[in-house]
Amino acid sequence: MNGVPHNLDLMPFHGTVLDYIIVARYLIALSFEPEVGHENVARLQIEGPWELLAEDGTVLDQGNFGSECISAHGPLRIHACVGRRVCGSTVDAPESISLHFEGGLSIRVFDTPGYHSFHIEPGAVSV
Repeated sequence: MNGVPHNLDLMPFHGTVLDYIIVARYLIALSFEPEVGHENVARLQIEGPWELLAEDGTVLDQGNFGSECISAHGPLRIHACVGRRVCGSTVDAPESISLHFEGGLSIRVFDTPGYHSFHIEPGAVSV
């Protein structure tokens, strides 16, 4: 609710594989298989604006804060990340975070001032 902190730790996602996505009316929940040897399942619940980006930065899909999970680009394409491993991340404080997947796709999630935009587990992080 106060922006993305510059020291936000996204390392629990590194090396994990996106196992499944739940699309609900006003949120998208991503659940990641734990890295080999780790027990914690990493989760990212998105309730604010997000984008699915191609390797060159082209927006392939997006959702907006407070609107139903319907994309202006047609059917949702975020599922293209299912089965892909997270190979990196970016914290662009205070505006956004990004998870980068093998094969070049990225999911960027934006902060919405005054609202909870996303939640991260483990750690009970709410932004």
